[in-house]
Amino acid sequence: MVHPAGFEPTTPAFGGQYSIQLSYGCLCGRHHTHVDLMRPFQRFPRSLSSISDKKWLIATLIHNSPRRASLCLLCSCGFKPLPRRNSPGERMHSKGTVMLDLPLRQTLLARSDLFRGMPEHLLRYVATHIVERTLEDRELLYFKDDTLAFIALVVEGRIYSVVHGPDGREQIIGSTGAGQVVGETALIKDHGRESSTFASGPTRLLQLGSRHFGVLFEEPVFLRRLLMLMMLRLLQAIELLELVCLHRLESRLARFLLANLGEIDLALALPSVSLPASQGVLASMLNTSRPKLNVQLQLWRRSGLISGKLERMVINDLEHLRRKAFALN
Repeated sequence: MVHPAGFEPTTPAFGGQYSIQLSYGCLCGRHHTHVDLMRPFQRFPRSLSSISDKKWLIATLIHNSPRRASLCLLCSCGFKPLPRRNSPGERMHSKGTVMLDLPLRQTLLARSDLFRGMPEHLLRYVATHIVERTLEDRELLYFKDDTLAFIALVVEGRIYSVVHGPDGREQIIGSTGAGQVVGETALIKDHGRESSTFASGPTRLLQLGSRHFGVLFEEPVFLRRLLMLMMLRLLQAIELLELVCLHRLESRLARFLLANLGEIDLALALPSVSLPASQGVLASMLNTSRPKLNVQLQLWRRSGLISGKLERMVINDLEHLRRKAFALN
């Protein structure tokens, strides 16, 4: 049955796990369901299991190709091209977006966590060769096991790093905001990416290709800065491991809120915290399910411990929250 709007909205699962569309352009001329093969899905739609091995091979080839394509799930039409998206090396700008000039790029690099304190000539070199890239909400920056082709500085928006278990469950293991570099492991190892990354909301990046890494390695100040940054990432990974493995959900959530406390809400004179707008994303960060997280949040709201929405949650009793965070399991 065809959707009235001509397409079926994408699944709400974060990170664009899969996208099903009712396409009017099926090669057989019928309204058939197609799978967008440039989306990273771990659990395929149930109807996909009926496709023959030959079609499965075609799907795999298309999934790894630079062009977007879809595979019909009902007939033998195979696949059809979809509108092409810009490759990572191309300039992609949404309507009204202004390109960053060289001085501004250099300023942004000088304020970033990786390039802060770098010599002027190095900043100028990177600013000259860096490429702008924009991502839509839930669009992927790279897949797990992709080649280490670049590093990227987040200018606007946020990038989440995610891994998946054998059962398809997602675990967000990192969050990168404005002024931070993502994909920095490309500088220290020569095998595939350790996780997939996707954008949360419209995101703008400055991307530096691996062919320019040699110039960075010649600068001792950069190597020291890289070592400090990787040590910080290691400490964050240890904290995440402790958080998701050794504490109950109530304690995990309380610790997460305390770690992300922001400015004081001027209207209520109380501390507040900005969380991901989606409970699914927050649940994946805390290694729990969305229903369990929702129950816990509703209990705290009814008790008066918190108020407001995820985008700006107000902590009404900070001391009580601290007791929950560090209570014995």
